[in-house]
Amino acid sequence: MKVAIGEIVRYRGLPFEVTHITGPEGFLAKSPAGRPYRLTVSDLDAEKPPDPEGQPKPVPEVSPRHPDSYSEKEWSEAERRRNIVAPLAECEHLTRAKVEATAKTESLSPAIIYRWLSVYREDPSVSALVARKRGRQKGQTAIDPNVEAIVEGAIADGYLSRQKLRPAKIAKIIEGECRRAGLKAPHTNTVRRRIQAVDPDRALIARGDGEAVRARHRPVISQFPGADHPLSVIQIDHTPADIIVVDEHHRKAIGRPTLTLAIDVRTRMIVGYCISMEKPGAAAVGQCLYNAIAPKEPLLSQLGIEGTWPVAGIPAKVLVDNAREFRGAMLSRACLEHGITLEWRPVRRPHFGGHIERLMGTAAKEIETLPGATFSNPKARKGYDSNKHAAMTLREFETWFVDFIVNVYHQRIHKGLRDGVGRAPIREWEDALIGDADNPGIGAPRIPRDLERLRIDLLPYAMRTVLPRGLQLNGISYYSPVLDPWIGRDPDGKPATGRNFTIRYDPHDISALWFLDPGLQDYVRIPTRDVTRPAVSIWELKTIRKQLREESSAEIDEPRIFEALERNRDRVAGSVSNTKATRRAQHRVDRAATVRATRETPTPPMAAPARVEGDIFSEQLEPFDVDLGGDDT
Repeated sequence: MKVAIGEIVRYRGLPFEVTHITGPEGFLAKSPAGRPYRLTVSDLDAEKPPDPEGQPKPVPEVSPRHPDSYSEKEWSEAERRRNIVAPLAECEHLTRAKVEATAKTESLSPAIIYRWLSVYREDPSVSALVARKRGRQKGQTAIDPNVEAIVEGAIADGYLSRQKLRPAKIAKIIEGECRRAGLKAPHTNTVRRRIQAVDPDRALIARGDGEAVRARHRPVISQFPGADHPLSVIQIDHTPADIIVVDEHHRKAIGRPTLTLAIDVRTRMIVGYCISMEKPGAAAVGQCLYNAIAPKEPLLSQLGIEGTWPVAGIPAKVLVDNAREFRGAMLSRACLEHGITLEWRPVRRPHFGGHIERLMGTAAKEIETLPGATFSNPKARKGYDSNKHAAMTLREFETWFVDFIVNVYHQRIHKGLRDGVGRAPIREWEDALIGDADNPGIGAPRIPRDLERLRIDLLPYAMRTVLPRGLQLNGISYYSPVLDPWIGRDPDGKPATGRNFTIRYDPHDISALWFLDPGLQDYVRIPTRDVTRPAVSIWELKTIRKQLREESSAEIDEPRIFEALERNRDRVAGSVSNTKATRRAQHRVDRAATVRATRETPTPPMAAPARVEGDIFSEQLEPFDVDLGGDDT
């Protein structure tokens, strides 16, 4: 095809006549209907299916107004005009004398009468005679149609794109194309007004964010699908907490913790959490879910918090986003094992996680009141040194946050409950379980018999072969006599052909792991082969291995690892007050030691509930002494 003025080119299967050249590859072409289009050479493709609409889309015509949309004044005037011209329109022989007589009676000019009469004959309705505003009507333009095509095309290419050029730049492009085409360019303000008049939804769709448009116009559903009772659906997500915490020893900043939260959609109760100094990962998700299922009384006692957190039980469905830590096999296996449906939010459908997102926002606003807050808004953070004002340790922040959950968040009125009437989540939870005047209640949720098994099931796992020296994980050997029958064998007792056994480990302390014994069909704790090894987190261990690889190409064995670990810890202990990185490293050491100590301390048996004066179950029940008749049974 030859692109020159007067030539016929084909676009979307239709013939177009080239009328103006706007650039090296750009030109204006007239469609068969006579409307100009701004095209480029790359647009020309005779094999494309016919598209009478073309590109760009024309401005839609303005629909006629509905009669009910007119004001009383407009409608009364239109009725008056109809009453004047209707009798004239019905005359078989209308003369100018009759028109002039009517005009004189109504104090109007004959020209106006003729104009109204013409409109009425074409459309004998009252609305047709409503007074029109002077000047151009909505949707009309005084710009040359060729210039209009250039303006529309430039806005579509430059503004309605991910590049989103500034109005001044688009005006320059339009000016250049009009100059090359020999046309008068519109004023810059005209271009700005055209850009301001662009429908925001059209702009979002053109930039690939159609989901935002769908979310904006999606009807509000009063209840989340499937969230019919407590723990029917819970949502889990992560966020960096907007606060800098300090270390336990020198009270100096070590960074922002990661907050993982779980919320019950039906009652808005926070069912679980995890606060860690590590990045979001499978370990945090597992700990949060375990915390959600387990009873909270031991946690509140450990943190010294007064109040009740009566949430415990296995959820029916866990709704998460598509992050990698939620896609891991650990979480999928654990959910399948305990009868939990794991479901991922549809991609680019943020409203499916609206409850947890709102909770994250509420938590962020509360955290902003604490010393060392980083603030989510840079303007609010201006002039405030978060590191300098940081004062809370991770433990103190956790205590504050759990107290906020129990004694503030759960007690507040949430407008989203009870169809917008509002209710406190704690009351909604209690009534949903126990029942009220309107609902019978569903009773207590099911809780796993073996919480320790649940905790292990929610730890990260790996597959390993049992070697003569035991199990190997991250260069460390683990051994127990329990492993002897499985050395060099698979779970069926046959010679091992690969990594056949499942092991679990706690990333915060890998001085022991759990081995799934095929004979016992249960997990058995396996300590390090050298039981004198200190507690160490997987993050600290990875840092050591990385340092050793950078220092030497020699094989990294277990003695080298722990020698380097000891050197590093001595170095950190001597300089822990100097840098945030060393203080963070020391925090990992302390956390590993705490986790190990907690694991090795036996859990005290639960105390029997104290007798309450007047409790009917505190008295010995006597048999009925009423003769009910019949036999003794």
